[in-house]
Amino acid sequence: MTSDYQAIRDLLQANYLVFRALGDKQRQEVLFHLSESPNITVGELTAMMTLSRPAVSHHIKVLKQAGLLSEQKRGVRMYYSPRLKPSLGAMKQLSSHVSAIESEII
Repeated sequence: MTSDYQAIRDLLQANYLVFRALGDKQRQEVLFHLSESPNITVGELTAMMTLSRPAVSHHIKVLKQAGLLSEQKRGVRMYYSPRLKPSLGAMKQLSSHVSAIESEII
């Protein structure tokens, strides 16, 4: 069981930016919108949300730093899409270790 706790600690530390980014409801909304409409600009995303453009830009920045978004420049505009696959492995591992601990507790 100790190894599961250590593995959880290691996963959380290694993926701190991902879990911090996903812990915010507004950033979750940004990801949901981008999942439904990939390859859109900040302006297009702002039109879909109740947030200001600077707020959307801030959330985009945090999600990019966490590796949860990809961006593609076309002309003078940047287009954003979710990039969740690399983070899903860490989330699956975390879930597996939590399940192992849960089965020992119950």
